[in-house]
Amino acid sequence: MLSFVVQGWNSSHFSAALSAEYGIGVRDGLFCAHPLVRTLLGGEEAAPSECGAPEPSLPGERSLNAIRVSFGAGTPDEHVERFLAAVRELVTQGARWAYRTEGGRCVPDTRRDLAQG
Repeated sequence: MLSFVVQGWNSSHFSAALSAEYGIGVRDGLFCAHPLVRTLLGGEEAAPSECGAPEPSLPGERSLNAIRVSFGAGTPDEHVERFLAAVRELVTQGARWAYRTEGGRCVPDTRRDLAQG
């Protein structure tokens, strides 16, 4: 298991893009370790976490969530390589789709597609 954050990304947005655009399932949030994650990320309880919100730019201000991916002993190398390639592409090129918050979760925003089609 590996927990991480991506500079310049809200973790909920990043994990939604991994899922929707690459079919890679990860978790985002505080992982039942709220006090520990708050301490590690240096965040306050009311830190921004809205989908698509940019990573806060003020010194000492961070979004209050992280991303967790799990690999096991039986995870094929190609799955790890596909995950790393997806992360690299999102970091360098950005998400291809727009996202919004719905029911407290970050989801692809299909409203524009439905309006055009």
